[in-house]
Amino acid sequence: MIVCTSCGHANEAGAAFCGSCRAFLEWSGQPTAVGLPAPRRSAEGSQLTASMATVGSPDVAGDRDAECASPVAVPPAPEQAPAPPRPVVVADLPPGGRHCGACGVGNAAGRFYCRACGSPLDDALPAAVGRVRWWVRVTAWLHPAARPAVAGDRPGGWSRSAEPAAGPRRRWRPRLPARLSVSALLIPLMILSAAGLGIAPVRAKITEHGFSLYHDLRAKLAPQFVPVTPLGATATSVRAGHAARSAIDRVATSYWAAAGGSGVGQSLRLTFAAPVDLDRLGVLSGAPGADFVRAARPSVLRVTGSDGSRRDVPLTDAATFQQHGLALRGVTWLRLQIVSAYPGQSAQPAAVREVELFRKD
Repeated sequence: MIVCTSCGHANEAGAAFCGSCRAFLEWSGQPTAVGLPAPRRSAEGSQLTASMATVGSPDVAGDRDAECASPVAVPPAPEQAPAPPRPVVVADLPPGGRHCGACGVGNAAGRFYCRACGSPLDDALPAAVGRVRWWVRVTAWLHPAARPAVAGDRPGGWSRSAEPAAGPRRRWRPRLPARLSVSALLIPLMILSAAGLGIAPVRAKITEHGFSLYHDLRAKLAPQFVPVTPLGATATSVRAGHAARSAIDRVATSYWAAAGGSGVGQSLRLTFAAPVDLDRLGVLSGAPGADFVRAARPSVLRVTGSDGSRRDVPLTDAATFQQHGLALRGVTWLRLQIVSAYPGQSAQPAAVREVELFRKD
């Protein structure tokens, strides 16, 4: 242990600077055995001793007069060279100590200055902490108590009752004037009226666009179809008892059939009272009941509109209602031509029970 003769602070062995007054211990330090009381020297005691020696001893006074008569030059003290910085070492850190922020040397708790370079320990670094495992860091949010507190965190067990008592909190309450006059309300009423006149057209425009957008999205995502009934129907050939109008009468027991052969090349023409949009075509092909396998069934229908559009619609050989999409706009008539047919067992011509047309709502 080294005792500083300037302030009397006990420093650990090997310290270069005093931890209390920052004095260089190689000049002002006095080694002392551990356990013995350290001599303490004060400035008042030194002055008193010097005064007593001066008054009581004539030789000392004579020596002082001689020194005053012939002054002796005192060599200047060498400058204090700071210790070179060294890396942080954890092993030399006492329990509860801190590392110097300038040189990295560990210092014991209670020191104000570094024992190696004499720098103030105000910006000292705390002791190094072992690295936390990755799974502990990942699951730290599950255990708030294990997570280190940061600035602004409120402990979980801290309640508002622990806060220092303050005066009663003043609540804001609206104050109404004692008297209301029409002149005081005139300007606010004029502003509200002008705002209402300006907002009403904008609100109506926004509502109109909003409903239009809603209907457009509904038509695309979940369209609703409305049936379109043709005004009349004609055919290139008709088998006796199976007229062309039977294909649009919405009766599943009647059907249209060509005059002879397989019916390939024959067509059915539908007319409308006014130009219409057609978005879907429904076909129920073949004869009803047991006659379905005896008569031929259309396999491909060529759909031609009055606007010049043409499309081939394939049909399956089934007695169920089949639907296909169309995109016809403003047509006044529609022609359905049998391009190919599934053969029947009795060599009867192709039959079409029902043709239904739809448009989007």
